[in-house]
Amino acid sequence: MRKILVLLMIIALSGCVDAGVEPVDLGRRTSGDEGVVVADPDLDGCAVSPISQEESSRHSKAALHAPGGPPLVVFLNGKGGTYSSGANDSARNISSIVGGTRTVPAFERGDQSWRQLVSCVQDQFARFNVLITEVEPTAGNYVEAVVGGYPGNIGVSNGIGGIAPIDTWGCRPMEKAIAFVFSRNLGNQQHLCEITAHEIGHTLSLEHAYLCEDPMTYLSGCGAKTFQDTEASCGTYRAERCSCRGGRQNTVRALLDLVGASNGEPRPSPEDDAAPPVAALISPEDGAALGQDTTIEVVGRASDDQFLARVELIWDFNGATYSCPTNEQNVTCAKEGEDLYKWQIRVGSGTRTYRLRAVDFAGKETITDSRSIFLGSGGQPPPPGSDDAGAPEVALISPEDGTTRPPNSSVTVTAEVTDDGAIDNVQLLWGFNGQSYPCPTNQQFVTCTVQGSRYTWQVSVGSEAPRPFSVRAFDAAGNEATSGQRTVHVRTTRDSSPPTIALNTPTVNETRPAQSQVPIVAIVSDDGSLSKVELIWDYNGQAYSCPSTSQWVGCETSNGEYRWTVKVGSPGQRRFRVRAVDAANNEARSPDRVYEIID
Repeated sequence: MRKILVLLMIIALSGCVDAGVEPVDLGRRTSGDEGVVVADPDLDGCAVSPISQEESSRHSKAALHAPGGPPLVVFLNGKGGTYSSGANDSARNISSIVGGTRTVPAFERGDQSWRQLVSCVQDQFARFNVLITEVEPTAGNYVEAVVGGYPGNIGVSNGIGGIAPIDTWGCRPMEKAIAFVFSRNLGNQQHLCEITAHEIGHTLSLEHAYLCEDPMTYLSGCGAKTFQDTEASCGTYRAERCSCRGGRQNTVRALLDLVGASNGEPRPSPEDDAAPPVAALISPEDGAALGQDTTIEVVGRASDDQFLARVELIWDFNGATYSCPTNEQNVTCAKEGEDLYKWQIRVGSGTRTYRLRAVDFAGKETITDSRSIFLGSGGQPPPPGSDDAGAPEVALISPEDGTTRPPNSSVTVTAEVTDDGAIDNVQLLWGFNGQSYPCPTNQQFVTCTVQGSRYTWQVSVGSEAPRPFSVRAFDAAGNEATSGQRTVHVRTTRDSSPPTIALNTPTVNETRPAQSQVPIVAIVSDDGSLSKVELIWDYNGQAYSCPSTSQWVGCETSNGEYRWTVKVGSPGQRRFRVRAVDAANNEARSPDRVYEIID
């Protein structure tokens, strides 16, 4: 899985399609110099922050907003704050981008500039069901855009103007995301507004657009930018296929699909939603006997004093949650009237337990009591005494409670499951994202195999955060058993030694011709894990991470070797060094080297 994540980083860095990072205008305007484009901002320097698939499913599970419902709230924060590393959660000031615990200063340009920024960003999103506010919500989900300071305030490379997470797995909004806009690195007021809209766009899953008129672009020279109702390629320096929406992106149509259109009417805030939803199961009756190997109907009602965000059927047999409306291979659901929800479910045989959950847009939820039904031949209940009397036995083997694993690694969960009859279904209940994973399974970030009574899951984990889990089993008679809960702590190992850097190429200062390519090769290692390796290029003040691919600088890495290739332009001295930071924020820098560029 680590190799897959590295590959994704390389793909994302190619043109920064899902990077969420903006360039800095360094004031240099000399054609032919590396990282400098005539009449454009400096477009070099690119970092990415795609979230893991594990976190993507967490955001999907927590989503509250939909077109036609209440607005998606975006909190513009000009007061700064302290942020810590982990799975994105705006209400708790936790970000997958931040390294450690960091403080961002307040917006530094004064009240008039701030009012202009807020008004401009509101205009950018005026067509859509998005509420741009300066007041931090106290309930519900919201995106936060922090405006102020430098990139170094959150521990990222200084050659950028903004950064945001993006979900290219689910291609939907991250309703708890935090984006950062570094106002001290940006120039005029219009640019600041467009970059802020750009970073908010990334949290909604918009990618970089290869379209100059759109705020999601890197291109410039066409005047002020607004979201465009135009099918366009993604990409930064060249047209590329988008990761989401079928390979092309129309930002207006995408936003209408993702958040809906504004109807111009004021919407209540989450604070106005005083009561939780009302939910009830209608049919089948608890204890009903139905036919096996057929399609059954489950009916429920749900309503709210403001807006419903989700209505779901929780189906314990396979650990699935079926929202409404839905149209899957074995499950469909449609809403009828104001509050009636009807699921059609293809079933097998045995006992099924289920319940209804309704969530409103303030995040309040109501879950009904569970009901159980029996699916048998001819719709007859099981004969007395024919059921398996005992529940399964579930014993967690590993990992031990309190085990620590580093971010972007994998966790192995092993359980022994036995029964006096037959085991029907075994699931890993993963508290981080509220998902359950059956066994056997072979998903992109979760796999599970069965050998006799032993069930072994491999789960790829992303950001720092605790991972509580348990294992649940059903036998053929519908008896259920769940293990006790354990927790794996995903966090950075606190090592005390800085990385080591050996600069192999060039070994001494060298001379190279103008308009050529120069190589830099370094061997970097650490006794823990590395969080960042970058080439610091004094000529234009940029830091180039690795791996990366851009118009002027590329880098590949393998087995601790980092290989940059830099296109150089006009004659002059190019002083540089390599910098490495490990997961414990220990830093090392190589000695300076110089390429003398001559005619």
